[in-house]
Amino acid sequence: MKTATKDIDTDILLEKENVDLDELMGMRKAMLLSMKTRGQLEKTFSRADEAKKELSSQAKAIARKGVICWMLDKTEEAIKYLEEGSSTDEATYILGLCYMETGRNEKAHKLLAASYKTYSDSPEVFASYLDSLIKTGQIDEVLQIIQKVKGKFAKSPMLSYYHGLCLEQQGDYDKAEEEYENALDIDSEYAPAIFRLAYRYDLSGKDEDALELYEKLLHIKPTHINALINLGIFYEDNDEPQKALECYEAVLNIHPNHSRANLYKEDARSSLVMYYDDNLKRKEQELKRLLSQPLSEFQLPTRARNGLDELNIKTIGELVRKTEDELLSHENFGAKSLVDIKDLLARRGLMLSAENRPITLESLLKSYISAETPKQVDVVNKPIFEIDWSARVKASLTRLKVYTFGDLANKSEKDFMDLPNFGQTSLDEIRRRLEQFGLSLKSSE
Repeated sequence: MKTATKDIDTDILLEKENVDLDELMGMRKAMLLSMKTRGQLEKTFSRADEAKKELSSQAKAIARKGVICWMLDKTEEAIKYLEEGSSTDEATYILGLCYMETGRNEKAHKLLAASYKTYSDSPEVFASYLDSLIKTGQIDEVLQIIQKVKGKFAKSPMLSYYHGLCLEQQGDYDKAEEEYENALDIDSEYAPAIFRLAYRYDLSGKDEDALELYEKLLHIKPTHINALINLGIFYEDNDEPQKALECYEAVLNIHPNHSRANLYKEDARSSLVMYYDDNLKRKEQELKRLLSQPLSEFQLPTRARNGLDELNIKTIGELVRKTEDELLSHENFGAKSLVDIKDLLARRGLMLSAENRPITLESLLKSYISAETPKQVDVVNKPIFEIDWSARVKASLTRLKVYTFGDLANKSEKDFMDLPNFGQTSLDEIRRRLEQFGLSLKSSE
C-alpha cells in the first residue's frame, strides 16, 4: 500500500513524449488513494497548454489533456479532448473506458477490442474488453473467450468473476453466486466479485451477508465506489441516514464530480434533518387523534364504563387528565375498574395524571413515544405511512395503492413478491409490522 501512495510526478504528462499505459493506470490509482496526488493532477491540468511546447504535436497535447480529465473523473471533458486529439494506443484505450462509463457501449466495444489486440497481455485491458462484450450483449462470445484463455489466467479470480456475470445475464443467479465464491476462493479481496456477491445477497434478502461484504469492501483500496453507493442506500433502507451520508461523502472525497453521490448526499442530508422532525410530527398527530377518540369505541367492563359515564368522561383525552384519587372518589368506581382503566391507557403508551404533574401535550407525547407497546388504535383504518418503512417497502406500498393497514392486510405475499426488486427482507419487514398490530397478510389462493 505504501508504494501505491508514494509521490508521483504528474508533470511527466506535460513533458514526456510517450507515457505508457502502466504509468497512466498507476497514476490514476494513486489519485484514488491520495488527495495529494489529486491536487497535483489539478495543478498539472491548469498548466496543460504548456504541453504544446514539449510534445511533438498539438493533437498529442490535446489528447494528453483528455487523459488528465479522465484521471480527475471529468469524463465528458475527457471525451471531448480525446476525440479531438491524437489516437495513440493509450488514448484509444482511455477513450473506450470513457465511452463505457457514459453508456456509449457500442463505441466503447470497438475501441476496447482494438486495445485488447494491442495490450493482449494486460489483465486490466482484458477485463475492460470483456466488460464491453457483456454490455453489448455478447454473452456467448465472453463464454468462448473464457474457455480459450483458461491457461493464461488460471491463477486469476477474473475468469470465475466474468463467468458469474454471464450467468447473471442468463438469469442463473444461484450458479452466478457460486462463481463469485469461486473467485473469492482464489483471491479473498478481489473487489469486483465481492461487490457482485454482495449485490446478489442484497437482492435475495440476505441482508446480514450483504452488509458484511459491502463493509469488507470499505477496507480494500482503492475504495470500490459502487459499494459505497449501495452501502449508503442499504443504510437509508435501515433508517440510518447518518451512516448513509458518510458513505456518499466518502465517494465525493475520491470523486468530487460523482453525480449520483452528490444527489444521494443531498437526499440523505435532508432525511437526517427530517427524520427526527417528521417522526415527532407524526407521533404528535397520532396522539392528538388518540386523545380525541371516544371511550365508547374501546372494550371496557360494564362497571368501568358506567363509572366513566357517571363522571362524564367521554374521550381518552379527558381520561388522562384525571388522577387515580379522582376516579376512586366516585362511589361506583372501584379498584378493579381502576386496574382496567390503567391497562387500557398503558397499552396505548399513556397513564393517568399525577397530582404533581401538569398534563400538557408535551408531557403526554414524551410518554407516548417512549412506550414500547404499539398503539392498538383503530388499526384497520390507520394510515400506512404514519410509521416508518424502509425505502423499498414504501415504494412497493405506493405501487400497490396501499394506504391503510386494512389495505395492507388485504394483500397477499404473492402481490408483493410479484413486484420487481422486492425480496424476502422486505416481506419480513411487512410481516413484522402487521404482527405488531395483530394483523397478517391475506392467504394466497
